[in-house]
Formats: sequence, C-alpha cells, structure tokens
Amino acid sequence: MKYLLFGLAFLFSVDFFAQEIELSNKEYEELQDKLRIQTATNIDSAFLVAERIGYSKNTIHKAFSKGAKSYLYQIKGDSTKSITNFNSAIALINGVSNSEIKTKTKAYILNYGGICDIQRGNLNAALLKLLEGEELSKKANDIVQAVKFNTNIALINGQINNYKAAIAKAKYSDYLVEENKKLYTSDQYKLNKSNIYLSLGVYYEGSYKKDFETNKAHLDSATYYYNKAILYSKNIITNKIKAQNNLANVYYHEENFKEAEKNYQNVVTEAFENNFMYDYAIGLYNLGNFYYWDKKYNKALTYFKKYDSIHEIQPVDTNNFINSNYYQSKIYESLDDYENTLKYASIYLANFEAYEFKINDEAEKVNTLQNNLLLKNDILTIQEKYNKKVVYKKIYFVVLGIVMLVLIFLLFRNRIEKKKNNEKFSIIINTYKSQLKQKEEQIKNVSQEIHELKQEEVHSSNPTLNIDEEKEKEILESLQQIEDKLIFLNKDFTLQFVAKKIKTNTTYLSYIVNKNFGKSFSEYANELKINYVVNEMISNARYRRYSTQAIAESVGYKNATSFTRSFSKKTGLSPVQFAKKLDDENINLK
Repeated sequence: MKYLLFGLAFLFSVDFFAQEIELSNKEYEELQDKLRIQTATNIDSAFLVAERIGYSKNTIHKAFSKGAKSYLYQIKGDSTKSITNFNSAIALINGVSNSEIKTKTKAYILNYGGICDIQRGNLNAALLKLLEGEELSKKANDIVQAVKFNTNIALINGQINNYKAAIAKAKYSDYLVEENKKLYTSDQYKLNKSNIYLSLGVYYEGSYKKDFETNKAHLDSATYYYNKAILYSKNIITNKIKAQNNLANVYYHEENFKEAEKNYQNVVTEAFENNFMYDYAIGLYNLGNFYYWDKKYNKALTYFKKYDSIHEIQPVDTNNFINSNYYQSKIYESLDDYENTLKYASIYLANFEAYEFKINDEAEKVNTLQNNLLLKNDILTIQEKYNKKVVYKKIYFVVLGIVMLVLIFLLFRNRIEKKKNNEKFSIIINTYKSQLKQKEEQIKNVSQEIHELKQEEVHSSNPTLNIDEEKEKEILESLQQIEDKLIFLNKDFTLQFVAKKIKTNTTYLSYIVNKNFGKSFSEYANELKINYVVNEMISNARYRRYSTQAIAESVGYKNATSFTRSFSKKTGLSPVQFAKKLDDENINLK
C-alpha cells in the first residue's frame, strides 16, 4: 500500500511539473543540496528532485538533472539507463557557452559518471572521468567538488588493492573538509564526513584481509572508522547500512559471530525497506557467506540464490557473484549433488577467468595511468623548476649588467668628484696664506680707519660723529679681538654670548655681521671654527692625528657628525680625508 501511494504521488508530481519552469539560482542550489541528501536517504525522493530540476528551462540545469539521474539509475542497478542519461548530460553541457557555471556543472556530471563506472567495474574509464572533473573543479576553484573527486579517486585505489594510496587520499579529503568546513551546510558536512569515514573503514579492512599477519592493527582502525561513519550517518540511510554491513564483517573477522549475524540481518531488512537494492544484494551475499562458514548450508544456499537472482537481472558485484557460485558448488558437493556441483562450478569457472582478467587489466590500466600522471607531474615540476632557473638566470645577467653600469657610472663620477676635490684642496692650500695676509691687512685697515675717524673727530669743526658708524667700528674691533683670542672655540660661542661680551644687543650684532661679512652669525661662527681647524691641520701635523670627535670638541662642536658635515661643505673632504691628503702630499705650512 505504501509503495502504491508513493507511486501515485510520483505520477502526480511528474504530471504537475511536465511543463518547463523558471528556476532561480537560489532555487537551483537548494534543489541540488536536497538531491544530494535524498540520494543518501531515499532514492525515489531523489528521482523526484532530479525530475524537478530537469523541467527547468535552463540547459545547464537539464544537464545536471541527467547526470544525477545517471547515478540514481546505477544505484537502482539499471546500467543501461544510467549510461544513456550520462551521455545525454555530457551532450547538453558541451552545447552550452563557456562559463564558470558550465565548468562546475560538467565537473559534477563527470563525478556522477565516474562513480557509476566504479560500480560497473570500469575503473580506468572512471579514473579518466574523475581526473578530468578534478581539473575542472580546480579551474572553477570549487573546493567542495574537488574533495569529492579526491575521495572517489581514493575509492578506485581501494578497488585495485592500492590501500596505502587510498588511505592517504581519503585522509587528505578529511583534512580538506575540516579546513573548509565553513563552505558546507550542516547536512553537507555530515554527508562528506560519513562518506570519508566509511571509505577509510573499507580501506583498512581491505588492507587487513590482504595481509592480516602484518596489518593486524588495521582491523581496529576499520572498526574505529565504521563507527565514526555510523555516527555521522544518522540521517544518511545508505551510508549507515553500508557501515553496519562492513562492521558485521569486522565482527566476523574477530569471531564475534553472534554480533556479525545480527548486523547482517539488520542490513538486509533495512536495505530492503528503503529499496536500496545494491546494499540489499550485498547483505544477502554476506549472510550466505556467513552461513557457509558456519556450515549451515541450507541457509547459505537460500541467501546465495537470492543474491544470484538479483545479480542476473542487474549485475551488483561480479566478485561476489563468482564467490557465490564457488560456495554453492562446494555445498552441493558436500551434499553429494554432483549435477548441481558441476553446474555451479561451471558458472564459477566461466566467470572467474574473465573477471580476473578484467580486474587485472583494470588495475594495470589504472596503475599505468596514475604512474603516467606522476611522471607527467614530475616532468611539469622539472620544467617549471628549470623555466624558473632560466628566468632567474636572465634576471641575474640583466641585474649584473645594471650593477656593472651603475658601478662604472659611480667610478666615473667618483673620479670627477675626486678631481674636483683635489682642485678644491689645492685652492684651499694655495689661497690659505693669502687669506691670512688679507685678513692681517684688513685688520690694519680697520684699525687705520678707526684711527682716522678719531683724528677727524678731534680736528672736525663738527665735533659730533655719527654714533652708528662709531658703534659699528667698535663692534668690528671687538669681533677681531675675539677672533685673535680664539674665543670662538668656546662651545658656548653663540650670538647671545658674543652680544653680552661686547655689550650690545643680539639684533644689532646680527645686523653688523651680516652687513660686513655677508652671512648670518651662525655661519660666521661656523666658518671661524672650520677655518681654525683647516689652519691647524695645514700647519700642525700632530693635530691631524686627533680623532674627528676630539677635533670637533676642540672647536666647540657638540658632536662629530655636525662638525664633519660643516667641514665637508667647506673643503669637499671629510676631516679624515683632508688629513690624509695633507700627509700624502707632505704639506706642513707654518
């Protein structure tokens, strides 16, 4: 009754949505999320959602719907309709203009196609689809979808017993999901964690069965991940069923037969109730296998035959089908039913060789493809590495050329500067004596002027002399006395200090200095100090040996930096360079 009502509801829904509809981007994304969840919980409901998306006027939406239905049909065991829908999806999406949404959608479709190929045992074809889809996801920067591709490629490695590679890829998927948790809704996050943990359990169990003596601890790891998968699969029925089924296998390996039988029975019941025919068939096989080893042959035959009847309508798992016929032949042999023994032995042998050849061929193709990809990646890495080296080499030579040009320019400029400084030095040395003589004559002239002014004052009919002129002469005379007594070497030699010493105000003193010497008082004072040092260095070889700091302090500078700056401005050389120049040319003027 329940399925009849559901079927009516389905027919009504299909009729209701028979006409094309407009789907907004938000509605489309919500339906996609709903489809993914329903796929893991209720296949028939998932079909309805896929149909709803397929009635959209948007070709991209139609393509996605076809891709999703190809996967849903494969879950129901209908490979023919699965392949037809996948091919339609690819044709639709390839006809759309290039865009980011096209790239993402084609990746989704290829993922569906890859999973279907895995279930059909076409592993090499699956890997090609998944690798292409993975590249498209990376191109679209779709991390969520890239995680799915990584997880499904791990599944292929698990299928060909490359458990180490499968475990590494599955754990990397788990890491990516955790790192990008914010990109997932709560349901999407749980679904991804459920899928990854279920896969890890399968890989660890497979690794244990491959070499249980070496990998005993892997059975514990399988149990751990199956339980985690169940924890994340409360609302994801298909994963919950798979995890319970595999956990039953672990119980069997641990010889906990009671728990194993209980879990196998629960799996069969729950899978049948939810119409998960693939999981139902696997559960039937596992029960048959369980009862075979428990020597309950009649029960074993019942479950093996149920499994075979499903597999013959639509192949489920070829390896299980082969084993089922092997066990049935052994059971009939123990019952002395040689006719059935030969019958099932013949089915076993007819399928075993073909399956072994196919699985080995698929494994070889997959390993070859993956090895070629590794080689390709190595070559690309080498190419990138040496491309960078070539670029760096070119940059190196360009930079080296620029540096050489800069050095040549600096060398040339340095020679010009050196020549200018030498000329400046020579001028300083050659003119220094004449400057001293001129200064002596200037002093005499000033003294003579003062004397003449005094004489004019005595003999003049107008006894009143211009007070300003007299004051100016007095100040100049006082300044000369200060120079003669080397008072300017005092560190406190400032405008205020001198004005106070010669009993005038700072404004007038500054005016007199500027008028007679053409510079500010600070420039005047600074020149006196530098001229003194130059004179001492020229005339006193011992003075040249003093440190720059000592020389600076000797003329009242507070620090060597400001002194050096003033000295270089005057002479074109630093005090050290000037002293060395004097020594090199053996100059010692007294």
